Amino acid sequence: ILDGKNISRGFEDASSGTKDGMVIINDGTLTLGSPTQTGGTVTGGYVSVTGFAGGVNVGLGNSSAKLTNYITISSNKSATAGGVYVAYGSVFDNYGRIEYNTGNLYGGGVNCNGTFTNYSTGVIANNKARNGGGIIIGSNSVATNYGVISNNTATNNGGGVDVNGYTSLFINGGTINNNRAEYSGGGISNGGSNDGYGVKLLDNTVITGNTAANYGGGVCGTGYLSMSGKVIITDNKRGSVNSTVTDNLKVYMSPNSPRYSKLIKLEGALLEGSLIGVNGTEGPSDSTCAAGVITQGYQTGVPSGALKYFIKDGIQDKSKGYVLIVNQSNELEFVEHSHSWT
Repeated sequence: ILDGKNISRGFEDASSGTKDGMVIINDGTLTLGSPTQTGGTVTGGYVSVTGFAGGVNVGLGNSSAKLTNYITISSNKSATAGGVYVAYGSVFDNYGRIEYNTGNLYGGGVNCNGTFTNYSTGVIANNKARNGGGIIIGSNSVATNYGVISNNTATNNGGGVDVNGYTSLFINGGTINNNRAEYSGGGISNGGSNDGYGVKLLDNTVITGNTAANYGGGVCGTGYLSMSGKVIITDNKRGSVNSTVTDNLKVYMSPNSPRYSKLIKLEGALLEGSLIGVNGTEGPSDSTCAAGVITQGYQTGVPSGALKYFIKDGIQDKSKGYVLIVNQSNELEFVEHSHSWT
């Protein structure tokens, strides 16, 4: 138990080739903090090899770790997980702060290959990586966010979160805001690789103020996407940090895209107060990357009146776009459509 203390520059493990240390838990339980604690940090760790975090590593063997309130994992660095690495079969519960960490390749704040939960007091902020500035989620993993993922940066995809493979990200009452990706998915890059694996947006989800240089300031990707409850995806941008081009939700519509990537599944009714912006432009260079445009009264027979919660962003090509409709299976589906937009 880390109680009111700091771990600075961690420990050196010459056998694994690490440098300037980290914290490792294998086949056990680690608690960082206590109910009476008012502070404590894990800071300054640096790892030169892949597969480890500079900060805290929850290893194989059904290990678990908990970061309590007022504890911070900060200013750690490695190639593949700056702050926290969660191995397959292991669990990390975050009630504290994971901030200012760097993953050179991916996972600036967290690299999750097991189970990671960011609780309502948890903050993942100001981390940076090539992919997954805040969090990268690998195959066979589950991550849940009730807290805040904010001001993280990716030099490629997934400023806030990068979702990959057979994995699921649940956002339930959490906020993803003010993150930046230099390619796509400022808030979330959704690369789930099978039906049912991807991003599930649940009640009181807010995704706002994120930017991406090319595609999907809020959410972008090919993975499974579902929604229920009150969901807000607004005020996300494409382009420079100070861009005024709205780009909230974008999916890839190439002929080879799997069908599930062209659907928004409603696992429950959308509730009053939901507002979901959908971008109708085809993107600056790739005509296969586009999402739907919603027009008032375009489709009737909407399940639970869901379509009324979607709004259209700016339209670049006024003769062609991808529209969100209700198909014969009563699903919300993006389809290519020619129309004279007003």
